[in-house]
Amino acid sequence: MLHDARIEGSLICTGGEIVTTDKIAIAADRLVVNGTVSFTNGFKSCGEIRLYGANIGSNLQCVGATFNTITDATICADGISVKGDVFLRDDFTSNGEVRFLGASIGGDLDCCNATFNKDPKTPEGRAINLRNASVAGNLRLYRKNDPSNNAATESICTFNGAIDLSSAHVGTLIDSNKNLVNELPHCWIYGKHYLDGFTYNRIEGTISASGRIKWLKTQYWSGIGSNCFYPQPWEQIINVLYASGYPNEAADIAIERQRELARCGKIGVRPKWEKPANICDFRKEICSWLRQAIVYILQVSFHCLSDKLTGFGYKPLNAFFWALRIVCICAVIYIFGNLDGYMVPTNMVVVQNCNKEYILSSKETHNINKNQQLCVPAEYTKFQPFWYSLDVFLPIVNLGQRDYWSPQVSDNRGKTIPFGMVLRWIVWMEILSGWVITLFITAFLGNVVRKTK
Repeated sequence: MLHDARIEGSLICTGGEIVTTDKIAIAADRLVVNGTVSFTNGFKSCGEIRLYGANIGSNLQCVGATFNTITDATICADGISVKGDVFLRDDFTSNGEVRFLGASIGGDLDCCNATFNKDPKTPEGRAINLRNASVAGNLRLYRKNDPSNNAATESICTFNGAIDLSSAHVGTLIDSNKNLVNELPHCWIYGKHYLDGFTYNRIEGTISASGRIKWLKTQYWSGIGSNCFYPQPWEQIINVLYASGYPNEAADIAIERQRELARCGKIGVRPKWEKPANICDFRKEICSWLRQAIVYILQVSFHCLSDKLTGFGYKPLNAFFWALRIVCICAVIYIFGNLDGYMVPTNMVVVQNCNKEYILSSKETHNINKNQQLCVPAEYTKFQPFWYSLDVFLPIVNLGQRDYWSPQVSDNRGKTIPFGMVLRWIVWMEILSGWVITLFITAFLGNVVRKTK
């Protein structure tokens, strides 16, 4: 029992072994040690090492040690204050939860080449719990070794249980090789981790968007209501990557964040049906439900269009390429329409003159529309399919094509021309597409400019 004890020097437990039938191997609540607390060189314990509220003036070293539990935790250091570093590394093994709830660590927390196993009696158990902890230096879960020392090129950390970093803060998160691409860092493979509220100033390791998205998706969630999505971990890494000079990776993660919101049903408010008490309430409830359904459909549709057209404002150039596709496809359709004579002048004087020429001509083409194209005066604006399509697509801008040419939807006898009607519908759809895409570009481009300032 070392409750409230004070040690001017260091507490060294090197190569020792503690076996107890009690739950607690060492009870040292509020222990004060001016030097180092060391459990190293093959130290073994069976039972809980309890350091509640302890104050250590230098380092806490658990190097090459093995900790077993009788209950559920091997090391309980809730509220501990360590002025130096905490080393849980180099063949460190814990067969139970390691707890540092609310701990304050002035240096690094080094877990390289260590194995953390959760208590097998707790299916959703944690391998390490750093809830509300503060680490001024690095949280090191990966180390690249010097090959000249004849050691493994990498020292990785293995967690056979969840990592709880809820509301914790570290200076730098180091969890993988910087060259790792599109893969989840090894230390996070177990999944079901707790990252809500976790903050860090920098991140060292893979910065690939796909790898970090996989990491964010390892979060534990109950699948009930609002607990299916935690936005803070996504916002945290987006801000850190932007600040670190990786805007493209940050944008990709921000886009996936919006998609996750949609998958979890966080976009819009689903219409709710409440059982009416009478026929009057039934009518009111139908109107209310229909109104909610329309609003919900519009919200979801807007969200989907935002994704496809501009990447939720993070990739506005996508809208430009969509616009180019639409303009080119419609231009090809207008080319065929023009070849068959379905694109005719809109000037009524020109049309009437062409009709007279058609009647008087002995070399008629049996296609009045083709005759109208052939007989337009030289000074009249010529039909150019691409520029016509672009003029139709662009709102407000006038390129001088749409005012002079239009699909012919009926002949002189008033009979509808089917292909002409199809062309007219295509023109209307292109006009609508132009307005929608232009509005999306304007809205989201302004939003992106504000974000990057």
